[in-house]
Order: sequence, then structure tokens, then C-alpha cells
Amino acid sequence: INAAAAVGQEIFHSADPEQPAGVVAGAGTHEGRTVIAAEIKLEALEGGSLHLGSASGAVLQPRALPYDIPPQD
Repeated sequence: INAAAAVGQEIFHSADPEQPAGVVAGAGTHEGRTVIAAEIKLEALEGGSLHLGSASGAVLQPRALPYDIPPQD
């Protein structure tokens, strides 16, 4: 994203702007951009857009993890 982010900052989904869809778990910079790790409701990844801080905040661009997570029994 092209905005500063802080651990604990809420993330909102365009379809449900009244309540958070997730939270920033980690933040840093890479090649001049802010990169975050976040906990997000799985439903929020199925459509619409995610925004930092409020439903009108900076748009987030979800990326796949660079590793696999094994299924839980």
C-alpha cells in the first residue's frame, strides 16, 4: 500500500463498512511501499475491497503467503 500502517490498525471491507474485517498484525516497508501481515475474515477475501483504517482508507492488495499451511485435523 502507499500509506503508513501500524500493528493493531483495523481493516474494513467495502461491503460491510461498519465493522472491522481484520487487523494489522505486522507492518514494514519493502522497496518504498508499506507491506503488512494481517488477520482477515476469510469471507472478506471473496469479493469487494479491503481498506486500511476505514472503508474509505487506502486500498489493500491481498497476496498469497510465500509458503503452504498444512490442513488442520
